[in-house]
Amino acid sequence: MAAKVTVIGIGPGHPDYLLPVAERAMRAAQVLIGSKRALRTFARPGQVQIEITGRLEEVITAVNEYRLTAPVAVLVSGDPGFYSLLPYLRQHLTADDLEVIPGVSALQIAFCRLKTAWQDADLLSLHGRDWESVRPRLTKPAKVAFLTDREHTPARIAGLLLQAGWPDCPVFLAENLSYPAERVIWTDLRSAAAEQGFAHSVMVVLGSA
Repeated sequence: MAAKVTVIGIGPGHPDYLLPVAERAMRAAQVLIGSKRALRTFARPGQVQIEITGRLEEVITAVNEYRLTAPVAVLVSGDPGFYSLLPYLRQHLTADDLEVIPGVSALQIAFCRLKTAWQDADLLSLHGRDWESVRPRLTKPAKVAFLTDREHTPARIAGLLLQAGWPDCPVFLAENLSYPAERVIWTDLRSAAAEQGFAHSVMVVLGSA
C-alpha cells in the first residue's frame, strides 16, 4: 500500500519559523521534494532529495514512484493553503493520500512587522500570474497585500495602481523576511513606483488604512 504524502508548510524559510510538528514530519520522511533553498536548509543526510524545478509533472512522477516504498514529504514555502502546490497535488492525489501541515506565511510576518491586523486585507499573489487575474479585485483603494515576483515588482504594481486611479497612499515593502538580510521600508505609492529591488517580496498597500 502506498504511503501518504505529507505536504509541509516550511514558513518563510528560516528554521526559527518552522513548526515543531513540521520538523517531526520532515525527520520521518525518507524522500524530500522542494526548492533548492528548502532542501539546502532542511534536508538531512540519508534523505533522498528531489528539487522542484518548475516542471510540475516531474513532481507528480516522483511522488507516485517513491510513495510506493517510502514516506514522502513535499516542502512548500509559507502555508500550504495559500498559493502553493497543494491544489496541483490534489488534482492528482486524493485527500486520503495526503497529510497537510500548516506553516507561517511571509504575509503573516509582514503584518507582524507592521504591527497591524490582516483580517481586513485582501491577499493576492502574483507569482507566475498575470495582472489581469487580480485586476478585478482592485477596482477601488483598499488594504491589499501582494506577493511579488521579478515580473510584477512593487514598482510595476504601484504604477498600475496609480494608472487605475488609486490615490497616493502608504506602502510597506519587505523582503528576505526572517533572514539576516531582512529589509523593510515604509514609502508611498508614488515613491514605490520608482523603487528598485524587492522583486520577491511582500508589498502591503494601505489604500484604506
